[in-house]
Amino acid sequence: MKNFFKTLLAVALMATLVCSFCLAGCNPVNNSKTQPEQSISSPEESEPEGSVPAEDSSTSTEDSASTDSSTQQGEQSSAGQEAEEPFIVIAWYAKTSTSGLTDELVAAFVAELKTYLAESGATQEQLNAVVVRAYAQDLISEVGEAVNGAGDVDIIFGVGKNLKTQGNIDFIEREIDQTMGTKTGRVIARLSENLSAKVAYDWMVANVANIAGETYVSGSVDPYAQQEEPQTSDSGAQSGEESGNQSAQESGAQSGEEQEQTTAYLVIAWWNYSTSGLNETLVNAFVAELKTYLATKGATSDELATIVVRAYSDSGVADVGAKVNADADVDVILGMGGNITSKALIECAEKTENTLVMGTKTGRLIARLSENLVAKVAYDWMVANVANIAGETYVSGNVDPYANNG
Repeated sequence: MKNFFKTLLAVALMATLVCSFCLAGCNPVNNSKTQPEQSISSPEESEPEGSVPAEDSSTSTEDSASTDSSTQQGEQSSAGQEAEEPFIVIAWYAKTSTSGLTDELVAAFVAELKTYLAESGATQEQLNAVVVRAYAQDLISEVGEAVNGAGDVDIIFGVGKNLKTQGNIDFIEREIDQTMGTKTGRVIARLSENLSAKVAYDWMVANVANIAGETYVSGSVDPYAQQEEPQTSDSGAQSGEESGNQSAQESGAQSGEEQEQTTAYLVIAWWNYSTSGLNETLVNAFVAELKTYLATKGATSDELATIVVRAYSDSGVADVGAKVNADADVDVILGMGGNITSKALIECAEKTENTLVMGTKTGRLIARLSENLVAKVAYDWMVANVANIAGETYVSGNVDPYANNG
């Protein structure tokens, strides 16, 4: 595992007790949860109802007699009061006949997750503050009402793909079509932006096979042990502007063929055309300050040296998209417009509104294309510091995006 991942995991996990940690601020987990923009989960709206298991439907007539004993709006699976300041809130759909989950499966799954979190730096006090909450309502619409009413759920699993369309639960990302217990078509979804929840979600997705049967199967795959292609994700599309043609250039601590021979720690792309407002001077200064920030979070000089900064210089947004998709390794891209998906056909894990100023141009955005944690941190820093490049001359500044994670 890369050194940065171990450091970042430890910082994210320790941040709730140590307010002086810069990465996550004073209280990164027990904040009011950031609601995702509607565009993040909009693909849910287009899913045909036939693709959703019938028993998840809000019109289901199946009663809740077969559910687990926790039948209130949301209760911890184990005895005792919830922590006053939860570290992570994990919810599960406790209607076993639909979700496939049982108290035993969930308890074993969370126990192994806690072992992983402990190895990554979580304290016993934090692990004790992990809340596991069962939602056993008969209808998914009722589950959604209870989850939204609680307003603090970080992760939910065992629900179906209609968690948005009928449950009205907004999500940041989700993994669909999973087997849980003896039921298929199940979903794990992350609802909040805090880094501890992201780490827990990634582990759960990587280890969901542990609960794909009536009996728990122990195993702990480290989701950050190797950088793989992104998991199944949902992204929205926006509408149009530019058109036009390109060649990619690369810059950074290394260049050209030497840079491509090394596994890149992070690939940052930018649109090198007059429409974007960006130029090499602005971009290089921006990336240099990003590197300084990553170094404070544990990135080594060797890792920073492999960051690729790649310019796509075509005038046509469709041509830029074709080359970005052909390269298939870009983590973050700067300078594109609102038609990044509709015309460039670039799928985004998340993106800003196309309202940013870059150089002297407006209507720009930043988009994250990959799911790896380094890309997420880089994207968040860029969004927090985009004012640095909102002019002809670079203005230095280093805002920690996690200093006030509320």
